[in-house]
Amino acid sequence: MGAGSSAAASNGAGGATSMQSAGPTSGSSGDVGENYSKYESPFDAGNGSTHFLMIPIESTMKTRSSMVVLEVNSTGFRLLRPLTNEPLYEFLYPQIHSWVSHETRFGFRFYDKSKKLHYFTFLFKFPDGGKASTALLDTIHGSVQDILQERLSKAMGEEQFKQFLTSFENTILDEQLPLLRETTQTNYFSSEQAYQVVCKVKDVFSRVDAAVLFHKAITDQTRYSRILDAFDDDLERQNVWQRVDEAKKAKSRTLKAVSS
Repeated sequence: MGAGSSAAASNGAGGATSMQSAGPTSGSSGDVGENYSKYESPFDAGNGSTHFLMIPIESTMKTRSSMVVLEVNSTGFRLLRPLTNEPLYEFLYPQIHSWVSHETRFGFRFYDKSKKLHYFTFLFKFPDGGKASTALLDTIHGSVQDILQERLSKAMGEEQFKQFLTSFENTILDEQLPLLRETTQTNYFSSEQAYQVVCKVKDVFSRVDAAVLFHKAITDQTRYSRILDAFDDDLERQNVWQRVDEAKKAKSRTLKAVSS
């Protein structure tokens, strides 16, 4: 899709979902310089990351930096301050609702937990007049397809799922979560399959645990909100999001500790 065309996509199989957004990281406002020649074209920043120079349109981002670098990598998007690569925001693919490219602009929507299940949109202009639009969309689609193909290769087929669901339903409460934890380590489920499993959990507290387990074990993560339909109480749904957020932070701390 080239400049002048429009495109919209969501990671995975599509569909809106409520995803918790990563908040802004620490850092001062303003720019560090004006020599952006290194960003004249998208470039490989290493570790599977590609950098694109963007001009913020939305006021929240403009107050942080008048120019930003959009990094696309295997886990999601990062917004960086040019030249220093200081991280301003970070979003995993499950947090991103959708993205769109039209003519000289690009934007993406994400779930903002501070706005109580509302979505927030960041909009940008391409400084090159949209020449990088095709490269940006191709990079995003390539990353998402790699993730999807890996998950689909481990997806549970319908016949296998029916057998698992019957076995899970007949499992006593104390053994349901251990069974699910073991199964999700080597298998992926669709959001609809995960919803059916969570509905079969015999205890509401364990149901929350089950929903959290599925956050990293479904093929169509943009439809994760389907799993939350298993809960009648909005407080229970919010509890799931809080637990998911805590799990992501714990994983991030572990990765930093290992790399240090």
